[in-house]
Amino acid sequence: MNQKLEQLVLLVLVSILKIISIKAGGQQCQAITYHECKNIGYNETDLPNKFNHQDQKDVALVINQFTALIAVGCSVELRFLLCSIYMPLCLTNYFETIQPCREVCERVRVPCEPYYIRYGFLWPDALKCEQYPSSSENSICMDPKKHEVQSKPSSKLLINSRPSSPSSLSSSASVAVAAPSLACCHCNTSLGYRRLHDGESKKKCSLPCYSPYFSDEQSKSMMNQWLAFLSLLCAISCAFVILTFFIDITRFKYPQRPIIFLALCYFFISCGYL
Repeated sequence: MNQKLEQLVLLVLVSILKIISIKAGGQQCQAITYHECKNIGYNETDLPNKFNHQDQKDVALVINQFTALIAVGCSVELRFLLCSIYMPLCLTNYFETIQPCREVCERVRVPCEPYYIRYGFLWPDALKCEQYPSSSENSICMDPKKHEVQSKPSSKLLINSRPSSPSSLSSSASVAVAAPSLACCHCNTSLGYRRLHDGESKKKCSLPCYSPYFSDEQSKSMMNQWLAFLSLLCAISCAFVILTFFIDITRFKYPQRPIIFLALCYFFISCGYL
C-alpha cells in the first residue's frame, strides 16, 4: 500500500514539473506564412486560435471569404483586423491572447458593413466589435493607427454609384455585387464539393459560412422546424419498432433482428436533434 502511495505521489510531482517546464519555456510562436497576413506590423502568431483553427491553412480558408471585401477597399485596416482576430500576435513571454482594439473594429465596421447589408449578408459574429477591449479601458490590445482613421470616407458613394468606365470596375460596387455570389470555401478535392452558379459547376467550392442560406433568420427558423418535425417522426417510428420487439422478442430472429439495432441507433440520433 505504501509503495503504491509513493508511486502516486511521484507521478503527481513529475506531472507538476512537466507543466512548470512547459510554462517556463514560453509560448510556441510560429512565423506567419499566409500572404494576406504578412507585413501587418507583426510576423509571429500562435495557433490554434480561439476558433480552434489548427494551422495557417485553416485560417486562410476563413480569411479568403473576405477577399472580395478587401479588394473593394472599404477600409485599409480590414486586413489587419482579420489577421489580428484569426492569427493573433504571439509574444514569447506573454501567455494571454492579444486582441485588436474595439476602436480598430469600429473603424472597419462603419464603412464595410453596408456592403454586407446591401447584398443580404449579416456582419460576421467574429467581427462584432462589442467583444473586443477598448484602449480607453487600459486593456492590452492592438491598434496600429490609434490617432489616425484610414477608412475610406467615400465608401457610401462607392456603393451607390456606377463606375464611369469598364476599367474602374475593380474599385466600384460591381466587385461587391459579384463577390458574395461567387465566394466559396475552398475544400480538398477528395471531399467532392461542387457549387453551381449560373449553370456552371465550380469544383472544390462550398458555400461560405456567412452566406444568406445560413445567416437569414427566417431560413434558419424554417430549417429548425423541419428538423424538429422529421426528428420527431423518426423517433416515433423507431420507438414503435423497438416496442414491437420487446412485446414479442422471439418474433424477430436473424436476419431480421439487426433492424432492431438500426431502429435503436436512429432513435437516439433523432433524440439528439430534438
